[in-house]
Amino acid sequence: AKMGYLDRAGGNRTLAMAAAERVGGGGAPPPPPPPTSHDEDDEAALALCLVEDVLWGYDINLTATHMAASALGMLSPRTQFNKMRIYRTYLGVYGGVPYLGSLEFLEGQARLIDWPQLSSQVDDDSAAQPPEQPPAMDLVIMNPPFTVDRLRHNQLGPNEKKSMGERERRLFDSLEAGSVVDMTANSGAFAVLAEHLLKAKSGSIAMVMPGMIPTAPSGAGIRKYLADRFHIDTIVSSHDPQRIYFSENTDIGEVLIVCRRSDSNTPKPPTRVVNLVRNPSTPIEALNVLSQMRGGASSDLTEQLVDAVRMGIGDWNAVNFLSPFLTDAFRSLADAATPLLTLSDIAEIGPHRRRPHEAFSRSDLPTSSGRQALWFHKTDITQSMRAQPDSHLEQKEGKRSMADRYWEQRSRLLIANRLWLPSARVGAVLLDYAVLGSLWTPCRTHDGNLSTMKALAVYLNSTVGILSLLGGRDNRKPSYPQFSLDTLRSLRVPDFAALGTDARDALATTYDRLQDEVLLPLPQMNDDPVRNQLDHVVTTALGLDPEWVAQIRQALSEEPSVTNRRFGS
Repeated sequence: AKMGYLDRAGGNRTLAMAAAERVGGGGAPPPPPPPTSHDEDDEAALALCLVEDVLWGYDINLTATHMAASALGMLSPRTQFNKMRIYRTYLGVYGGVPYLGSLEFLEGQARLIDWPQLSSQVDDDSAAQPPEQPPAMDLVIMNPPFTVDRLRHNQLGPNEKKSMGERERRLFDSLEAGSVVDMTANSGAFAVLAEHLLKAKSGSIAMVMPGMIPTAPSGAGIRKYLADRFHIDTIVSSHDPQRIYFSENTDIGEVLIVCRRSDSNTPKPPTRVVNLVRNPSTPIEALNVLSQMRGGASSDLTEQLVDAVRMGIGDWNAVNFLSPFLTDAFRSLADAATPLLTLSDIAEIGPHRRRPHEAFSRSDLPTSSGRQALWFHKTDITQSMRAQPDSHLEQKEGKRSMADRYWEQRSRLLIANRLWLPSARVGAVLLDYAVLGSLWTPCRTHDGNLSTMKALAVYLNSTVGILSLLGGRDNRKPSYPQFSLDTLRSLRVPDFAALGTDARDALATTYDRLQDEVLLPLPQMNDDPVRNQLDHVVTTALGLDPEWVAQIRQALSEEPSVTNRRFGS
């Protein structure tokens, strides 16, 4: 039993069972012939070895450990197991001391809880097992919990929750890798734990992670951490609007990531990015998809190969589109000689959408301050590039300084920071005077020139602008993406200084002509005459191939995240 396997977040042990079946030769092969008594002895010996020495698991939940033990016992129902490497770890504050469950392995030994007996309680100090540090593992599989900071540890009281937060900060401040962990969404912490538990020179990690990890700026640190230490072998993402996740009891997008230790002296091969048309919901469907991934017909998925250099710099955006053509088109905006730069080079972005909520009260009626905002994004109202305010603002009591500071960041040009793609028509709007926003983020150009704002409004609502917006989105919910300030700042936009005033003014004149024209929803963009006119002027100004832009427009209109329907349905 020289192989070690660990499931860090045990759950119902489906991952452990999959590993056990793989080690034991299970999976896709046809059913074997009826076993002889010799076969039965071998099967029992293998099951005994797997359960007692190879498979390890940790969870904080008693029910989960019961389910795990039952599932593993089914490997060989007639075999008597003397021990199982399934443990419960302390999560919470016990005796005034905070414990972080299996994350405590990062500092040494997690505190383990014995299986409950009639004579003792599981939360009693006397119930702690003698520590048993897991050996370095060949394979670590996990589907870790990922919860935003404001909801984590909500089962605890205020003082205990504060104590847990302080323990998390102390733990990760003490680690060399602690700087890559964003504890506002703790999934990165478990990636660091997985690496810590693995053998130093070999082994693999397979984990379910939030869809934001490959794309969001907040995931940049963990992307680099993994790419520096592993060959990122495979990433699987679901583009099935009916199942954007791989876990139970969630509704946010997820990805499967497989990483393998690699020889630092050997160039890393490309990463395989698999985007699913249909996310399997049963083992039989999953085996069919696996067969396609192994080289069969590919009716349920698309594949892309991403070189190690791109993976190393954090470009994992191949998960954002089902269409490989769109991924390549998005990359070309940054790689090609097209005169583009980032929005932050020519404008200031902000404040964050939550900030006006902190400083102002919203009203449908005029207020004494005279301040207004475009608060909502009602697609039955906001249908053109020119928009009107929909809310009045009054500073909250005691928030005058904050309200004044945020009001100074108002602008006439606003960019959407959330979009329901199936019905959205515009990604940016221009108003007749400067306002704040909630679902819209103010964008203030450095030159303060109205023509520059108009030109940006035209570009950001063109096909190339929509591609730039969607190519860098987070994947929390692909059809309802959020755009952080960092994401908006990184948008690729025209370099008007390089293009010259004639090109900029041509876009601004187009805005004047089309500002009140209704654009069709994004799923209908390929048949939208107004969008076509925007594309014509942008294509001419940037020197792009009109046929290439037309292909992008058609491909975007068919993307599952844009239509909110399975591709081809």
